[in-house]
This record gives sequence, structure tokens and C-alpha cells, in this order.
Amino acid sequence: MYPGASVVGTDLSPIQPSWLPQNLQFMVEDAEEDWIFPKNHFDLIHIRGLAGGIQDWPKLLKQAYE
Repeated sequence: MYPGASVVGTDLSPIQPSWLPQNLQFMVEDAEEDWIFPKNHFDLIHIRGLAGGIQDWPKLLKQAYE
């Protein structure tokens, strides 16, 4: 829908679909570990479906805000 955007998706498991739009990349990452992305890298971070999967919410949210 937004071909000018660069979209990064992360997941703990390699369950990404085989076909992806050109502006989308998936990475296997653990959101609870230190992020590999530099500070101020993202304009928007969308988190969902992690209600029972995150032990340290303050750390995750701190990294997201940075």
C-alpha cells in the first residue's frame, strides 16, 4: 500500500511467507534482546500479539522509544 516505505518485520521464529513485497524484509530477532537497530531508526513501531511472550516490558518499551 505504501511502496515508498521501508518496512522491517521481526519474529522469534522463521515463519515468514515465501513472497514479500519489495519494500518489506523480515528478520529473525528476539525482541527481548538488545536491538541491532540504531537509536532513532524507526518512525513507527507496531507491537502486537506479545501479551504472554515478554518478560521485561519496561526494557522492550525503552528500546522501542529510543
